Parts: sequence; C-alpha cells; structure tokens
Amino acid sequence: MGKKYDQIIEVGLRAPAKLSVEALVRLCEVLDLQRRPELLGVAERLTDTAKLAEPKLRGQYFVARALANHGEVEQAWYLMIETLDAAKEEVGALPVYIDCMVSLAGMALKTGDANQSMALATEAFQLSQEADYAKGIATTCNHFGSLKLQQGDVDGALEYLDEALKQSEVVRSEVLNYPIYSNLGIAYMLKGDFARALQHFNNTLAESQESGHQLGEALTCINIGNLYTGQGNYPKALEFVLRALGIYQGLDDEQNTSYAFGLLGDIYKDLRQPVDAAQYYQQALELREKAKDTFGQATSYHHLGSVLALQGQYDEAAEHLLHAREICENEGYSVLLSMVYLELGGLYILQERYQDAWEALQTVKELATAAGHKHLHSKFLQYSGKLEVARNRPEDALPFLVEGEELSKQLGLEDDWSKVTLLLSECYEQMGDAGLALTYYKRFHTKDQQLRGEGSARHIASLELSHQLDQKTQEAEIQRLKNIELKKAYDELKTAQDRLVQQEKLASLGRLVTGIAHELQNPLNFVTNFSSLSIDLIDELNETEDEEERTEIIHDILENIKKISTHGKRASGIVKGMFEFKRDGSGVSQAIELGRILEEFVPLAWHSYRFKNPDLHVQIEVKPYDKTLSSRVIMMDVGRALVNLLSNAFDALQEAQTSHGSFFTPTVKIGMDRVGPNVAITVADNAQGIPAEQLALIFDPFYTTKPAGSGHIGLGLSVAHDMIAAQGGSIQVDSKPGFGTTITILLPLEDGVTGIE
Repeated sequence: MGKKYDQIIEVGLRAPAKLSVEALVRLCEVLDLQRRPELLGVAERLTDTAKLAEPKLRGQYFVARALANHGEVEQAWYLMIETLDAAKEEVGALPVYIDCMVSLAGMALKTGDANQSMALATEAFQLSQEADYAKGIATTCNHFGSLKLQQGDVDGALEYLDEALKQSEVVRSEVLNYPIYSNLGIAYMLKGDFARALQHFNNTLAESQESGHQLGEALTCINIGNLYTGQGNYPKALEFVLRALGIYQGLDDEQNTSYAFGLLGDIYKDLRQPVDAAQYYQQALELREKAKDTFGQATSYHHLGSVLALQGQYDEAAEHLLHAREICENEGYSVLLSMVYLELGGLYILQERYQDAWEALQTVKELATAAGHKHLHSKFLQYSGKLEVARNRPEDALPFLVEGEELSKQLGLEDDWSKVTLLLSECYEQMGDAGLALTYYKRFHTKDQQLRGEGSARHIASLELSHQLDQKTQEAEIQRLKNIELKKAYDELKTAQDRLVQQEKLASLGRLVTGIAHELQNPLNFVTNFSSLSIDLIDELNETEDEEERTEIIHDILENIKKISTHGKRASGIVKGMFEFKRDGSGVSQAIELGRILEEFVPLAWHSYRFKNPDLHVQIEVKPYDKTLSSRVIMMDVGRALVNLLSNAFDALQEAQTSHGSFFTPTVKIGMDRVGPNVAITVADNAQGIPAEQLALIFDPFYTTKPAGSGHIGLGLSVAHDMIAAQGGSIQVDSKPGFGTTITILLPLEDGVTGIE
C-alpha cells in the first residue's frame, strides 16, 4: 500500500480545481485523518462544487470537522447540527446523517457531556443497524468502547470493541481499524495484560505506517510509550513519545500535542525530575484548556497535584487534586477519579493525615475492583503499605506489600516493584529484622540503578550494621505490639460497622416516612381543592336568584362533599394503618394477612423513591394474589425489608434506563403465592441483571457495586436479609445478566392457614 495517503494529498493539493466531486470527498477523508490544517479549504471547495445534495452535505460535514480541529468548537457544533438536520430530510444521505451524529457524540464527550454523547451514539448505532451500515456500527461501537474505558468498565468496553473490529473487517478500512486496535490495546493494558496490549498496538502501528497515516502512527506511539512508562522502561517510553510529539507538532495538532506533553511529564516525574515534569504538565494543561478538553484538564490537574506533592508544596498540590476530583465526579471519569484518589492518599500520607489517607485508598480499592483494573489495584496495595509504614505499623503494612510485590512482578510493573521493595525494606527495618531489610534494600538498589542510575551505598552500610541486633528480643516485642494493634483495629472496625448498620435501619425508616407523607398528600390535596371549590359555589349560591341554577349549584356542592368525605376517609385509613404498623412494630410477631403489606408498602416505596428521583417512570404491576395468605411476623420489619428490595430494584432500573434510553420501559412485577409451607413474595425487575460472580456477595454487609460518594454503603440488602431471617424466613435471588433480577421473600405460613393451591 505504501504511502497511499501522502500520494493522495500531494496530487490533490497540487490542483484541487481539477478534481472531481468523488476525488474531493476522498481527499477530505484523508486530510481529516492526516493533514487537518488543510482540510477546511478543500471541504469548502467540495461544498461549493457539488451539485447533488449528498456530496454537498458531506462537504459541510468536513467543514464542521475542520472547524472543530481548529478549536472553534461552538461554531463546529452548530454547523454539524445544521448538516444533520438537512441530511435527515434528504433521500440517500443517511450515511452523512449517521456520521454527523457520531462526530457530535465525540464532540460532546470531549466537552464533558457523557450523557449527551451516549444518547447521540445510541441513536446512530440503532440507525446503522437498521440500514446495515457497517461503518456506522463500527464507529459507534468503538465510541461506546471509549465511553466504557473512561467509566472504568473494561470488560464492557471489550465487548463493544470486539464488535467494532468485526464490523470494520466488513468495511475493509484501515482508517476504522487503527482507533479500534488502539482502544483494545488500552483496555488490555488496564487489565494488566501487557503482551496482548502490545500486540494490538503493534497491529495499529504497522497499518498506520503502511498506509502513511501519521496521526494513527503518532497515537499508537503514545499508547506504546504509556505502556513502557508503566513498566518502568523509560528509554523506550521516551523514544516512542518523542516520535509522536514530532508528528503532532509537524501537523500543528495542538490537542494531541497536549497528550504527548502529559506523558513526558509522567516519565520525568518517575525519573524524579519534578521541575521538568511540572513544566510539561503545565504546557499540556494550557493546550487542553484552549481545546475545552475536560478529561484532559482533569488529567493535567491530577498530574500537577502529584508533582507538586513531591516538591513539598502540599497546599498547592491539594488544590489541584481536588479540582481534578471535582471534574471527574461531575463527568463520570471513574478510572481517572480512582487515580486522583490514589494521589490524594499519597498526599495525605505526606501530611500525616492518616485517616484521610485510609479513606481515600478505600475509595481506590472500590473503584479498582469495580473496573477490574489490576494495575490500579497494584498501586492501591503499594500505597496502603506505605500508609502503614508511615504509621509505624509494619505488621499491618506487610500483607499489602507482599501482595503488591507479587502483583507488580506478575504485571511487569518494574517501577512499582522497585518502590514496593523499598517499602518492604523499611517495613522489616521497623520490625527489627535487619537481615530482611538489607535483602530488600539491595533488591531496590539494584532495580533503581537499572531504572535511574542512582546510588545508595551509605544506606546499605547502615542496614548491615543494624543486622547485628538481637533478633529474638525484637521478635517477641513485635508479636506483643502486633496483638495489641490487631485487637484495637478489630474493636474500632466492629464499632464502625455496628454504627453503619444502625444508620441503614434508620434510613429505611426514613424512606417509609417520606412515602407516607406523599401518600397522605394526595387525599389531602383533594380535600383542600374540593373544599375551596365548595366555598366558591356557596358564594355563587348566595348571589343567584335563578331557581334552576341554585339547584345545579347545590348538586355540585353535594358531589364535592362526597369527594371530600371519600378522600378524608382515605387519609384516615392511611393514618390508622400506620398506627397498626406501629403496634406491630413493637417487636412482637402477630398473625397477619400479608396482602396488607403489599397494599401499603409498595406505594410507600415508590413515592419515597420518586421524591428523590422524579425523572424515573416505572411500570409497577401487582399480580392477583390470594388475600387469605398469612404469616406470623413483625409487620413493620417485613414492610421495611420490602421497601429496601424495591428501592434496590428502582436503582437498577434507573441505571438500565440511562444505558438504554427512551426505548426501554422500566418495569417491576410484584407477586405473592403459596410455595409448599411458605408464602413467597416476589419482586422482579427487567433491569440489566447481576453478574454470576456478584450473586454470592449481594447480601454481604458493605458490599456494593455503586461508586464511592453515591450514598450507597452496601447495607440495604443485608439489613433486609436480616429482618426477614428474624421472622423465620429467607430471601432468594435469581438473576440473568441482560434479562433482569427476581428476589423472593419466603415466610412461613401461619399454623392452620393453608392458602389456595
């Protein structure tokens, strides 16, 4: 294939006036990939030259692309919308319409609007499927993959990217292949599979070089440089990053130049040259602010915060890191957010704010686990060990560091392995085991010399001297301190857990109160409205002398009074029911008809949830049931457990609606029937379901898949499980990913009550 792109550009730009419309379209496609500064002029010529609607709209599309590349984002956005609207009305212009939508999705993502980006890409994907437009399916699946990577869902990203690659092979376009291979490489790098990541990057590099696609080549060099940086191979990393920087600067591509600067900052930070690192990070930030690249800005603030911390400028470091955290939380950049929390943990360790550091690192652990991010988990282990060493608690540090050493070696993270061995040396030195401390320091020294060429002979000599101390005395003292610290830590953890469980029980009661308030508000609104209307009618009655009109007014007043009575009785019934629940909730179980729980607590759960989530609309279906089914239970506890289960179902439906958009109808089906000696109450939703590996954990205290800061601490299902178990019952769950979840409450039938088969 040779330098195909360069040849197309050279011939095309030599005499653009002589090119056909088809040749101008092809030239625009190549310039959009290869020489973006020259795209605008050729795209404008295509728009002026084309007589037919489809190529003219294609020209407008490329003009908008060129404007976006020049940083004129707002003007590009409006022109792309204008082109989109025109293409929608034009027969045969569906590919232009879909391509416009995909470009708008990319622009929305760059400006931080992930929700709009997802909505645009979803519509483009559906239209592409309906039209069997393979290019559209490939580009949208690749876009979904990029979104999933930013959100930290690596496995979800791989599913989309595999489909994108399959569709790209149908089109047989290397133009589509290179960004897909690039994202696949990033996904496998995040999973710690560096060999497979490098394989994808090499595929992209070969295709880019063969076709003369310089932007593809540069992006791949950036990705390979990033991979080598993670492995501590800085000479190789610099080689590829500087190669990419040269291409970007030659193409006057400021946005991608910013990413090259950012990676150079990473390399010099790891080489312990913070001044040089800060300069590169600052250059990257200025370019990203100019391009309104929110993800890039968050990355720059994160990096600047980390390097300022190394220089001892703690207040400035905290300011930058908190700014990065704010952007990540607002835009949903969960992987980057976890890295920000990691640096905050490191900063708090330096400031001796140990509790804050521990909380930050727990957030890192949750996010890394949810994302399946092995590299990040390795960092979590390293920083957790560092925290315990800083607190002079070597026995607590040791498990983190031993696991961290093994994982960093397994992943080929040479720099991380070096740092962990240094921490292990300090850990064993605190424990009084100078022999092991010396062994690990020598390992660190050898690896550090390979990575940075720095010497440590004086420290080695001091460790050798310490090795002469009495080992037995030290070991006895260490064991004594270890037992004291372990008991203290256990007592603190138990107290904290008990407090959180009590808070969750109060929260479930609070949800009931909210639901009751909204359930009462409806009949009270009717009472108020019909009362006011009746007062107005009485005024009309006093003013009229027409006997027929007076008769009609009196009839209307009587109808209003009937309605007031009906809704007043409804409000009274709700209050009466709550008093009965209060009596039942005294802690003494009573034989009750379980239908009462469904009648009262299902609407309470829904009203409570809608109060905080007004945008969610759920179709709630209560199947017919035998109202004589009874059980001996504490009614309030069973009701609160049901509210917790329904609240969990509504959460899942809201997530599914966000993913699927307007084509999805959130539904909860509730049923009750006899199953052998038990009554089964079922709550079934049509959300995304629960993966098999999580099913065994969902009733564990403090287990949650929700991100930190969401208000979910993983106790709702656990508390519901305990409440039902206390009634002699149980909770079962059946879930199929992609098809929804059914949770069943089983309660023993009251003695002598058989129900209906």
